[in-house]
Amino acid sequence: MMRKSVLCMLSVCAMACAELWQPSAPKLIEFSWNSPDTKYLREHVHEMEARTPYHGLGIHVIAKAMWEGKEITCRHSTIFSPIPWKKEWFAEAIDDLKHTEFKQFTDNFIRTGVCPGNVSLFSDSDWEAVCNNFRIMSEIAKECGMKGLAFDPEVYCEQLFLHKESWGHTLEESRRQARLRGRQFADAIFGPFPDMTFFCFFWHSHVQFAFYKVKNDGYRDTFIHFMNGVYDNLPPTATIIDGNETNGYHAADGKDFQAMANQVFHTYLVAVDEANIVKAKTQTHLAPAFYLDPYFIKSDSSWAKKLDWEGHPDRTLYFLENMKHAMKVTDKYIWTWGENGSWWRDKPDQPFSWESRSPGVTEGLRWVFAPGKYAENARARLTGSEPNLLKNPDFEDLTGYDATAAKPKVPHWAFWQSAQSRGTYGLDRGADSAHGAFFANVLNACYLQTYPVAFGETYVFSAKIWRENPDEIATLRFRWQDADGRWCCEEEDRSVEAGKPDADGWCTASVCVTVPAGVKFTAVLLGGTDVKGKVIFDDAKLVKCP
Repeated sequence: MMRKSVLCMLSVCAMACAELWQPSAPKLIEFSWNSPDTKYLREHVHEMEARTPYHGLGIHVIAKAMWEGKEITCRHSTIFSPIPWKKEWFAEAIDDLKHTEFKQFTDNFIRTGVCPGNVSLFSDSDWEAVCNNFRIMSEIAKECGMKGLAFDPEVYCEQLFLHKESWGHTLEESRRQARLRGRQFADAIFGPFPDMTFFCFFWHSHVQFAFYKVKNDGYRDTFIHFMNGVYDNLPPTATIIDGNETNGYHAADGKDFQAMANQVFHTYLVAVDEANIVKAKTQTHLAPAFYLDPYFIKSDSSWAKKLDWEGHPDRTLYFLENMKHAMKVTDKYIWTWGENGSWWRDKPDQPFSWESRSPGVTEGLRWVFAPGKYAENARARLTGSEPNLLKNPDFEDLTGYDATAAKPKVPHWAFWQSAQSRGTYGLDRGADSAHGAFFANVLNACYLQTYPVAFGETYVFSAKIWRENPDEIATLRFRWQDADGRWCCEEEDRSVEAGKPDADGWCTASVCVTVPAGVKFTAVLLGGTDVKGKVIFDDAKLVKCP
């Protein structure tokens, strides 16, 4: 079972039984040292999808070929070179992708980068080769149903965009040339795939450590000019993703993730030419990044030191909390980078699994990204034999009940109505029995009962509801109280409205939740708002999911 400490902060879901689940945005994408090649993916895709919570991943498209008498390997780390590739070299990889039965992995990206980078901005033949290689990857992505290309512009080899006097050109000439190469690059990748998603680990955020220098006459990094060249020829159907990698790895709380959005769409726009501002704002999206290793491998690395461990002793919980923060600043993607672990490879000669280091993280991510589906799965585990945790759920216990009292007391149920409300309430006929609890002519009112709970527990609350006017609002609701009985975690309250009634005027509503952190009691409410006629509740039920 999932660890309670994992579940305690997860999103809760409220929904009627008949409601269909739809996947929530954004989507989670996996990149790592262990990104699969096409052969592995074809052979193991079903296992990978079953074991991981991701919606897509980075894929290595690899080919071996002979070039000038030597065997070469064509892959993401050799694409930015003066050696022109041929598409037929990738026939096997293309066949693999076309015959991979993707189901869960809907948003996949062919990995590319700027290595080895042994090209010159001023060599037409070098850039013809680079653009040829990227065009081939774009054609394969389009042909094989990929979402697009993943592009890592981090320079691990040659500093191809950093102007050098040894080039024999002025800085201004280098800037103009970089912009020209950006236009050519854009034509190469978007020509075959005009509606591509170009997923960049950095984009505007490339200038993160030097954004204040960008307007300086001596700023020597020409990548921003290459970027503006791409924007110059960016088709209106294309999308660019800025992964804001470093800032994502450093993000320690919700404020940091909010800052990332401000950086990409405000601070770092200093790198974008005025002519391209509209494209930068409307066709570029933030995808917050997470570096898995610092979360799940204890170390004194500089990455780990950036995170807030003092306030978050449970690493898995902290990771999932930050995932929730990230979801608030993007409508497209969140991505993770991992090095020493894997989601699907945990054999003795392969990296350990992230799940083994953090039991429950896989299910935790599934909950975060698809709370509705997860709640329905919990509901599906009910057998019907679970005990009803409510007292007097069918309202047949009449101990101490006085129908003539000005404020009749329904045993084991408290009644509340707003100060302005002057409604009536008490017991009336039931659905299948003599009694049910009613109120009439109320502005805002409810019957409620509390029950002690623990974080991570999952409950389903249901009841039958009759409305004199079927258009009026009657609800079932979960609320939360702390150890002192004070209302708390109001943002985690969940409710569901009564649906369409049957021929007798009754309907059954149901809501499913997982208990959030910091609460000791749940209050289950049978409520209504601005009710002109009468509403009756019967057969209330609170059960704990196994």
